[in-house]
Amino acid sequence: MSGYVMDLDDLVMKMKRANCGPSEEDVCAVLLRSLPSSSKSLVQAFRMSVASFSFSDLVSKLIAEEVRQNEAARVEDATDLYAGKRKGKQFPKKQQGRRAKGPSGTCYNCGKVGHYARDCSSGRGPREHQHDQSNVAFSASEGFASNSWVMDSGASAHMCKDRDAFEEYE
Repeated sequence: MSGYVMDLDDLVMKMKRANCGPSEEDVCAVLLRSLPSSSKSLVQAFRMSVASFSFSDLVSKLIAEEVRQNEAARVEDATDLYAGKRKGKQFPKKQQGRRAKGPSGTCYNCGKVGHYARDCSSGRGPREHQHDQSNVAFSASEGFASNSWVMDSGASAHMCKDRDAFEEYE
C-alpha cells in the first residue's frame, strides 16, 4: 500500500512541476478508486466522515487501517498455532482406559436406576403436557405492487424474479 501511495505522490509531483498538477480532491479520488474491493467499506466510511478530502489524511488513515488488518491477521495466525498445539485431556496412567460400567443415572421414564429412558423396557407413559397445536402465519392483500419488497431479517436466502431489481449481481 505505501509503495503505491509513494508512486502516486511522485507522479503528482512530476505533474505539478510540469504546471499541470491535479487538485488534491482529484488525487484522493484516484487513490480511493484504485483500492481493492475488499476496502469498499473503508472507502465509504471515509467519504461519509469528511466534507473535503486531504491527501495526507487519507494516506494516514489507509496506512493505519493496513497496520490494523496486518495486526489482526497476525493475532489470528498466533491463535491458530496455539489451538493446534493444545492436546486433549490427559489422565494419569492409573485412570487411563477406565470407564464406568453402565449408566449411573435414573431413567426419566420409570424412575429406576441403571438405564436411560431410551433403553427403558416399561414403555412410554402417558404424555400429560402434550397438545395438538400448530403455529401458522398468514398475510393477504387485494392489490399487487410490482415494485415493492418484503424484508425478512431471519431469511437464509433472498430471491427475486427480476434481475434488474438488483444494483449489483454476483
